[in-house]
Amino acid sequence: MRARARSAALLVAVLLLVARAVAQPTRNVCGPGGAGCGPASGGPPGGQALPGPAPSWVPSLIATWMLDEASGTRVDTRGTVAYDLTNMGATDPPGSTDRMEGTRSMSIVAPNTRTGLDNYYPWLVSPVSTGCWVKAPTGFTAPFVMHDWQNAPGRFFLQRDGSGYRFDVLDSGNAGHSAIAAGPWGQVWTHVVGTMLSAGTVKLYVNGAQVASAAMGTAVARNGQLFFGDNDKFNGLLDECFVTGQELSAPFVCRICSCGIRGEQCTCAGPTFLSTGRNATVCGTCALPSDCTASPTPGSTTTSLPPPSTTSSTTSTTSSTSTTIADGFYTSAYAPTGTSNGLAGGSGYTLAVKFSSSAAATVTGIQFYRSTSNVSGIVGYLWRDTDQAQLGQVTFSITASGWQTATFPSPIPIVAGTAYRIGIGIPNGSWFFYRSTMPTLTALTFTTNGGASDTTNPAGTYPTAADNTEYFIDLVMTVP
Repeated sequence: MRARARSAALLVAVLLLVARAVAQPTRNVCGPGGAGCGPASGGPPGGQALPGPAPSWVPSLIATWMLDEASGTRVDTRGTVAYDLTNMGATDPPGSTDRMEGTRSMSIVAPNTRTGLDNYYPWLVSPVSTGCWVKAPTGFTAPFVMHDWQNAPGRFFLQRDGSGYRFDVLDSGNAGHSAIAAGPWGQVWTHVVGTMLSAGTVKLYVNGAQVASAAMGTAVARNGQLFFGDNDKFNGLLDECFVTGQELSAPFVCRICSCGIRGEQCTCAGPTFLSTGRNATVCGTCALPSDCTASPTPGSTTTSLPPPSTTSSTTSTTSSTSTTIADGFYTSAYAPTGTSNGLAGGSGYTLAVKFSSSAAATVTGIQFYRSTSNVSGIVGYLWRDTDQAQLGQVTFSITASGWQTATFPSPIPIVAGTAYRIGIGIPNGSWFFYRSTMPTLTALTFTTNGGASDTTNPAGTYPTAADNTEYFIDLVMTVP
C-alpha cells in the first residue's frame, strides 16, 4: 500500500509539472536583451522574433542589378529607369544559368558585348563603393566595372588583372591610385568590391575580406557613363552588381558577400545570425557585422545619385517655385576696369570662364560686357567640361556698349559639382579682360577657375588654354 501511495503521489507531481509547463508564456527568442522583439519593433506578439531572411539592403544602396534577365535591358531592383542598364555594344549580352544569385548571370563576350547606363553620373565623386560577383578567365587584364572608359580625372574601375584583381581611381590631378591583389584567383565565382574616400583610402575586397589598399588623393566629379564589361577585352560572367555613395566598412562588404544584397542567403532571429549563407563557403574568411539586422548608413547627399523618383496619391497644397538670377558672377551695375584688347583678324577668338556650382540649377542665358568695337556675329556657348560637349548656343543681338544678354533656345540644367565653361565666340572687334580672381555668384556658391581662350581654331571652338583671366562673361540662371 505504501508503494502504491508513493507511485500515485509521483504521478500527480509529474502531471502538475506538465500542466505548469503548458501554462508557461512563450519564451523570448529575439536575441540578447530582447532586441527587435514585440509589436513595437515589428516583431510578432508575445515577444517572439521568428527566424527569417536578413533584411534587404536594396533601399540602402544607390542601385543594384541582379542581372537575372535573359537578354535586353538589365533593370535595377529599385525600378528607376534612369539607372537601368542598356546594351552599349554590337551584341546584347545574353544570360547564363551559371550564376551566384537568382536565376541567371550576365555573360560578356569580347569584343562584341558591353552593357552600361545610357546617361551620365557626375554624382559619383566620393565616397564610392561598387562591386560584383565575377567569373573570368585568368591571364588577361580588363575592367568589368568602369565609370567612363577614358583616362581622365574622376574615372574609377574594377578589373581582372591576370590571376588577381584591382581597383583604380584617378584623382583631380589625373594621378592614379590603385589597390592591387595578385591572387591567384582562378576562373571561379569571386566577389570583388572597391571602396574609395577622397583624401582617404582606396580599398579592394575579395570574397568579403580586404586584400589591398592605397592612399587616395582628392576626388573629382567625372561626368561619364557607368559600364559593366569592357567591349574590347573582358570575357566572363557578372552577377549581383551594385554601386553606392558610401564607403562600405569591412563587415558590411562581408555581409553583401555572405548574405547577398537582398539578404536571402542568411537567416536572422533578431540581431543573431542563425545561418550565415556564403560565409560558410566562398566568403568564409571575412567577419560579419555583430547585428544581423544592421543596415549601411545612407550615402552622402552631396556626392550620391539622387534617390529614385516616387509617386504619391496625396495632392500637395504647396507649389514649387524657382528664382531667376540675372546677376551671376557680376552685378548688372558692374563695369570692367581692365584693358580692352584688339583682335588681329584671323578666324576669330573664343573666350570663356570655367565654373562649377554648389547646387543644381538651370542656365537660361549668357551675358558679356561689350566693347564698342564689337559689331555683330557674337555667339554664346555653354560646354560641359568633362567631355567638351556643347550644351547650348545662341547668337547675340548687339545693343549699346555694356552688358549684352542672350537667351538659350531651351533652359539647360547643370549638375552640382560638375565643371562647365560658358563663353563667347568673337569673329571681330575687341574684348575686355583683366587678370584677377573671378568674383563669386551671390545666390549660389560657385567655384570659378579663371578664363580660357582659343586662338588656333575658329570662334566657337571649345577653349582649352587656361589663363586665369576675367573676360567679363556671365550667366543667367534659375534655381529651385
